[in-house]
Amino acid sequence: MAGYIASYFHHDGTLAAVVEFQCAEASTTGLADFVAVARDVALHVAVANPTWLSGQEVDAGLWNREVTARREDLAQLNEAGQERFLADLRRQFERRYVLLRQPFAKDDKKTVEEVLELLSQRLKERITIVKFARFDIR
Repeated sequence: MAGYIASYFHHDGTLAAVVEFQCAEASTTGLADFVAVARDVALHVAVANPTWLSGQEVDAGLWNREVTARREDLAQLNEAGQERFLADLRRQFERRYVLLRQPFAKDDKKTVEEVLELLSQRLKERITIVKFARFDIR
């Protein structure tokens, strides 16, 4: 396995993001296409401010508070309606907080996950995000 860290620094030095990627071949991290997408993902992290990498990492307490805040809406629906409502609420929640589910900053027709999948297909290599961090001193 090979790793790569992409970064973005805002021009005024008040905002930065770093993203750790993983792929099988070290040679992949030197390809212009990979480097460009990796930097764009770091820019996305800086702009979109995600909280978690994937849906599995979502804090159950925060999600439960989100659901509790919508109890009145849920009470007005039948069971099937509640299931659809909760699924839609979860999708919206993840689009707001989960990096892989967010609309990509440079092409909001795709999610960050879809951009990575397309890159993986083009380069014929599985590329994943391991972790990310964002720094904001504004």
